[in-house]
Amino acid sequence: MRKPIWTLLVVSIGLILVLPTAKAMAGQRAEYFFPSGEILKVRISPNGDWVVATAVNEKTYGLFAQRFGSAEVEVVESSATQAKSIDWVDGDTLIARFGQGNSRRFLRVDFIRTEQGGFEVKQRWFRPRGYMVDSLPLVDDFLLWGFDRGGRNSVHRVTFDDIVDFPKSARIRRGSIKIGKTVASIKGITHGWIVDRKGTPVVAMRRDENGYTIFYRAGEGDKLKKLLSY
Repeated sequence: MRKPIWTLLVVSIGLILVLPTAKAMAGQRAEYFFPSGEILKVRISPNGDWVVATAVNEKTYGLFAQRFGSAEVEVVESSATQAKSIDWVDGDTLIARFGQGNSRRFLRVDFIRTEQGGFEVKQRWFRPRGYMVDSLPLVDDFLLWGFDRGGRNSVHRVTFDDIVDFPKSARIRRGSIKIGKTVASIKGITHGWIVDRKGTPVVAMRRDENGYTIFYRAGEGDKLKKLLSY
């Protein structure tokens, strides 16, 4: 439900915050979202239509959204935990991650335009296996998702439904996972991937008993090659 920013925002643990009485102008600074607290993250959508921000006031964390050209702010989520990451999937959809380890959960938010410059949001919580490598905001309908299994780390190009429907959408055999399209795989514990604009993983960092190793490949059809060990 949309809320004008000059009204009261009631957050989940009962803390009531009063926003300024002056009406916001289009393109208002993100600090207007949560003026009595601290702005933590600000993210602009790839199409430039939306701005989202996370903020904290005492022990309450909020996720807010505003459409450029609109004087309304949507309270997307408020809780006692903050969003660890916010990633745009496309121009009108983002995924926010809350928590870590076994308590990790994700929130998908779809922004829907309404008449006279307004908007609504549609939310969906999910708890998938694995982790998001890259949201691929420039590649429609796909995400890069990673799994650690059987002593290997693999990266897969998948749809949102693939992840939500896991493990029904996957085949798990002898320590390997078959889901979507496997675009990279490396032995050991991988601490990070770098992805090009086409959504191809081109750099990986692996950690083992000997230290760290960086792998590189020039394109999707090439193998990952050892570049540096330290």
